Amino acid sequence: MFAKKHVHLVIYDRYIRYMVSKRNRLEDVIDYGEILIKDGLIEDGKLVDKNGFKYQLERVVKQKKWKRANVSFCVSDGFVSIRHHQVPAGLKEDEVKTFLLREADDKLRLPFKNPRIDFKTIRKSETSNELLVIAYPRDLLEQFIKIMEAISLHPVVADVSSLSIWRMYEHFESDINPEQDTLVVQWGKENLVLAAFEKGLLVFSRNVTAPTENRMWSWSFEVEELQWSGSDQDLQELIDSNLLTIERFIDFYRYSVRNGEKGIEKTVVAGDFPFQDKAIQLLKEQTDMEVKDVKDYFPDFLPAKYSDLAGLVIRGNSK
Repeated sequence: MFAKKHVHLVIYDRYIRYMVSKRNRLEDVIDYGEILIKDGLIEDGKLVDKNGFKYQLERVVKQKKWKRANVSFCVSDGFVSIRHHQVPAGLKEDEVKTFLLREADDKLRLPFKNPRIDFKTIRKSETSNELLVIAYPRDLLEQFIKIMEAISLHPVVADVSSLSIWRMYEHFESDINPEQDTLVVQWGKENLVLAAFEKGLLVFSRNVTAPTENRMWSWSFEVEELQWSGSDQDLQELIDSNLLTIERFIDFYRYSVRNGEKGIEKTVVAGDFPFQDKAIQLLKEQTDMEVKDVKDYFPDFLPAKYSDLAGLVIRGNSK
């Protein structure tokens, strides 16, 4: 009997990256690549033209023979909200979720209604438990899920790309220091995602849209991916802008998130930016901390720009 295909997707405004596997192992990846999305279907991570996106994704499903495949996909990090919150001790998991949903507006102060909430218990005491709460707009998520279900796909996992990259990092890095606060930088073509991890938990993140224009990226039909078409000056300005954003994030994390007691001690850089080597070298020159390229951990038989999708493969079908 043939193993069922599992399709893994990261959806951006202008393109989709995909990875297809037969099992939850990177050795069983059978296809990966990039697909151009028609302009105007998705803007700032939100579906603008649902029917247009459905039509294009359905064509891809037929072309790639993905029908009835399980699907895991990463949602935009730009809508993720992270909170620390206290709940009474002794609550069961479903009771905790009900409690958090009740307090979403007043206590959690989420910037959106109807959230989907996941949580991790950080500390326990006799009377209360401290949670790390990760919330996402349910309506936004369900728009993608309904379209996938309508074209004979079976969405089983929705994840956040920074968490997916961290999962890949934990999988391949055998010597992680849990006391070392780590910054995961996703340097992408469309955005810059900065995610701080404390003891393996995502505690603070920022999603910054790249200060570029559409003319700076053009689709190559030869290699089937977005390639840089801006000038050398455009490129240097983009890199300088992102480096400044990273510097400000690190300072804010140290003095506002950690109250000056501790800061980022290690940075891991991932993403699909085609000038990653140059960006990493400049980042190393502006900081004293350890800076690592995700390809230092990634298997040689897959391109390192698919590290977020690799994290989805490693996660498998678990909710």
